[in-house]
Amino acid sequence: MALTPKWGIYSDDPGQLALGNTQDTRQAQSIENALDKAVIEASYVKNRRLDDSYTADDALSGSFSATNATNAEGAGLPDNYPGALKSAPVATGAEVQTYESLKGTTFSRRQIGGEWSDWVQEGAGVARRELLQQQLLARKGRVIGTSGRGAIALRFDDYPVDFREKVLPLLEERGLPFTRVTTSDSIHDEAIDGAEFPLMQDYCLRAGGEVWNHGRTHDNATTMGDVFRELITPLDDLRQRMPRIPIDCFAPPGGAVQYAGYMPSNSISNYAETFAGQQVVENHALVSGYFQDAYWWQLDGQIKDGLNHYSMDTYTFERAKERIDQARDSAVGMVFMWHSKPFDEEGKMSLADFEQVLDYLVEQRAHEALEVLTVSGLAVADARSDARSDALVAHASIGPFSESVDFARYRAGLLGSTRVLTAFVEGEPGAVVTSQIGDSTKTHTIPEWGYLRIFHPRTIPLDNLALTVSIDTPATDVHFYAV
Repeated sequence: MALTPKWGIYSDDPGQLALGNTQDTRQAQSIENALDKAVIEASYVKNRRLDDSYTADDALSGSFSATNATNAEGAGLPDNYPGALKSAPVATGAEVQTYESLKGTTFSRRQIGGEWSDWVQEGAGVARRELLQQQLLARKGRVIGTSGRGAIALRFDDYPVDFREKVLPLLEERGLPFTRVTTSDSIHDEAIDGAEFPLMQDYCLRAGGEVWNHGRTHDNATTMGDVFRELITPLDDLRQRMPRIPIDCFAPPGGAVQYAGYMPSNSISNYAETFAGQQVVENHALVSGYFQDAYWWQLDGQIKDGLNHYSMDTYTFERAKERIDQARDSAVGMVFMWHSKPFDEEGKMSLADFEQVLDYLVEQRAHEALEVLTVSGLAVADARSDARSDALVAHASIGPFSESVDFARYRAGLLGSTRVLTAFVEGEPGAVVTSQIGDSTKTHTIPEWGYLRIFHPRTIPLDNLALTVSIDTPATDVHFYAV
């Protein structure tokens, strides 16, 4: 008598042969193969319990469940909450899993080339983005009216040490707000010293800067898991390293970085139809891009994704001045982007030309011909409006100006916002005027004609309860505007 090992199917059984049943080994093997196939096909509906000894990574095909929170956590399931897992194999090393938690949330992930992506909560992205945009709009007062003026935003990507040492002092001296776009780990193979992030937070708070997510390493990523870790994980990392400032906008790396065909983001389908595009949109209030026909903002107060920037690294002052004049004369918004490292290199803008660009912007702003905003501020600017969020109530003083702003009770929308203190002062030429916003202090020298327009940018910390805005001389037309 022979017994096949799996299903107890006998062949050459004398008892069966005596009854006239002539099943042989070949017939038995055929039945066994058919049963094997049936079991495989039925395995998808077979339910098996998950726990720390049989995890979601082990669940290769079928339906599974975690019956309590401990088992769910041990199995590596999202939510750490009991629920049901469905796992569908696609090919060797390729699989799709969906987990429905008893909380009512559904997550999915995919395995490609034997590597799992992160769990992604389905349906959360739309709500998350809506709330992030509400927060951004609260910081801006919903709209930044430019009263018919155009606007320029100054953006600086990567290279934190070069920015801090070469560019930041020039911006602070002139009272110009700015946008820092930074990776969380490295710029290709050049690692960012962890000490740079608290410094970045401090100078953004002091000098009126905002920070945008630029990914983890500025390098490419191909699998879904790598795409998620390159684009979304750094958002959490940056927020942990700089918890006092809001970080909710994204600027994609350019060049040859594709992220499974997504980057550079030069068409709507890049955002709507790819895993990478959907992730960045669902996790950020505003996403810039490389739309080739969108180098300037129509200043209508409507947030727009995918807008491009002018790469200024190779510009001369004369060429940059042409752009500034176009923004001014057409009342549109433009983003100027520099990398802080290559100044004065062959074929790159000189630092002297860069200073001329900044001085020309200061001149145009002083003449009230142009606004200088952050990139997120540019996104809500409206040339048709003069409405603008102002944290101050008193706008003039007889003696030194001073006003306390209570954010926690009265100004909830201002926490985390980037603002600029503007005021008009008169005095003896050469006299020094000091303005102060909380712990941010700036000195100004009255020019030879005897009057001065103050511009003092400052970003309000997320943990601030109150601060005092002061100017140590009589002042008029005092405002603390969102930028």
